Amino acid sequence: MEHMSEFRRLLEASVRVLPYIKDHERQLIDGEKAVVFLSPIVAKFLTSFDVSSAPLEMRSHLQRTAEALVVYGLLTHCLLFQGDSRRKADSHLDLEELYDAWLIQSLTATSTLGAYDKNNQGIPNVIFDAVFGEQVEPFQKELGIGWWRRIRNRSKFHNLFASGVCLGMMYDMRSKQLASP
Repeated sequence: MEHMSEFRRLLEASVRVLPYIKDHERQLIDGEKAVVFLSPIVAKFLTSFDVSSAPLEMRSHLQRTAEALVVYGLLTHCLLFQGDSRRKADSHLDLEELYDAWLIQSLTATSTLGAYDKNNQGIPNVIFDAVFGEQVEPFQKELGIGWWRRIRNRSKFHNLFASGVCLGMMYDMRSKQLASP
């Protein structure tokens, strides 16, 4: 998946947090596996991201960016937390049930990310800020979007990223529940 190599590039070139994260290579590989496993519900989730008001030639870029933000949020969680039960219970995990719970949680994902960010030395927001600055903000300026609307859009894009983090947390919790005797 193209987003995973871009996420690695972002971490190495822009964010530079990898030296501070113990066993980051193993965490990233595990995160990549989680992204592949959860990709059906990520795709389903993104069908609700409405880009119909954007110019036609920009819609595919916006859709890819939305997908990248959700995936980057999920990868961020996997990078920061070693899910010992992750992947062990995949065959028993009901993706539809996880999706339904995640969809509800995603409505307020940004508020969930506040404490999460604080407990992780601000790394999640550093990653989001880098992604937004590199992939979203230049695109918005190219479209000629004013600063007020760009601020409102930032919160929508931040919620997509936070939703990915929430998916990672929920995946880990469900996996732990299923793996426990």
